[in-house]
Amino acid sequence: MAKDTLVYVAEAKDQDYGTYGQLDYSLTGNGSEYFNITSSNNLGIMTVKKTMDYKELHDLGVLPQEGAPDNDTIILNITAMDNGQPRLSGSMLLYVTIFDWNITLDCGLLLFENDSYRREMDEDQPADTFVVNVMASSGGSAEVITYTLLDTPNFALLDSNSGQIVTTQNLLRLDGERRVFTVKAVDNSLLPKTAYAVVYVTLLDINNHDPAFSLDSYDFTLDEGDYNTPWQFGTVEASDQDAGVNSELVFSLLDWDESKEPKITVETEKVTDGRYQAHLKIEGQLDRSITHDYSFSVVAQDGATSPRNSTVAVTLTLLDVNSHDPLFFPDPVTDSSFYEVELEEDAACHSLVLTVHANDTDEGLNGFVLYSIDEDHTFYIDKTNGEIRTATELPFNSQPSYQLKVTASDQGSPKHCCYCFRKHCFYCRANCFGYYGKHCCYCFSHGQLAWMSA
Repeated sequence: MAKDTLVYVAEAKDQDYGTYGQLDYSLTGNGSEYFNITSSNNLGIMTVKKTMDYKELHDLGVLPQEGAPDNDTIILNITAMDNGQPRLSGSMLLYVTIFDWNITLDCGLLLFENDSYRREMDEDQPADTFVVNVMASSGGSAEVITYTLLDTPNFALLDSNSGQIVTTQNLLRLDGERRVFTVKAVDNSLLPKTAYAVVYVTLLDINNHDPAFSLDSYDFTLDEGDYNTPWQFGTVEASDQDAGVNSELVFSLLDWDESKEPKITVETEKVTDGRYQAHLKIEGQLDRSITHDYSFSVVAQDGATSPRNSTVAVTLTLLDVNSHDPLFFPDPVTDSSFYEVELEEDAACHSLVLTVHANDTDEGLNGFVLYSIDEDHTFYIDKTNGEIRTATELPFNSQPSYQLKVTASDQGSPKHCCYCFRKHCFYCRANCFGYYGKHCCYCFSHGQLAWMSA
């Protein structure tokens, strides 16, 4: 008997559901080493493991066996065990009669043309698609053979007279790449003879799935700054449920010119079969005050002859870092760094002297400016709006001029800076003298930039 010849199909029933009802088969007994038994759809498919020679079995003592009905029968024990906890099992005895082929060549055994039938077919074919035609014969001229499906698969229909098998529905590879079922043949003799054959159906991928991204869109953030070498700012992931080259993905950019600044590139990395990642990198000068964000698309395309692709939107938003100094505005009237302020000689305490303004182009706390003044007896400043007011009366005879230092400081964090805050200072000298009963205050700034003065 040749290797892989189908010998028997065992079928046990378990009334439990799910894992508890899934069965595993095993084989024991003298001579069991000549056979394999595998579990498929809760059936035990028993085949020949290695070639058996009738005379050799007798020489090795496998035959005859005690308790056997004759000298040519092997007694094997088939056990079916479920997957519950604890595992439960049931057993049966199988009597396998070994014939000497030289004697039984013309005995009229019922045999299939093939011990197994294998068919490869494209997935997603319509119902009534031809699968295979099985055929058994015992050599009799008037025999009638009846065919049945043992495990009654819901996707196949067998013609009991012709042995033709067709599909009953469209078969998708995702529901199982291989389908296995067993056909039983019985003749119409007074002592009916039986034969079995296994049918293997392998579904071929037809590239019927688009690549699918793990998210509907991707949003990444990155600190503004100078990126002199490519810097990875994000990863996009996609998968393809097809197989082989049909599931091999390559990423590219859409709506983005890779030659312009800043330069954004994409690198493809295979994670597992059908699952790929796109590593996004950027190179160049990124200034949030110039460009707040960058938007583009990533395309995933499979490797089929007629490829399928999908697109996902990506947005890169630049985060502000404390990269700008607060800058004082020039005088709004004269557009000059020299200011003239006139105060009445008897100006009351808390009189407004001047309002200074500074701007910081950073965002958030990095651009939130507070003011301070080094003179805390004669003048004071509102730290939020920059109003400088008198803290007392200003008698002309006591001091005709004043020099003040005003500081504008942002509230940025040192997280991304080499300093803890930005500031810019100016000095203001106020000359006060009597003029028609008034105090005149001339203020000017000292520094390279245009400051406002008090």
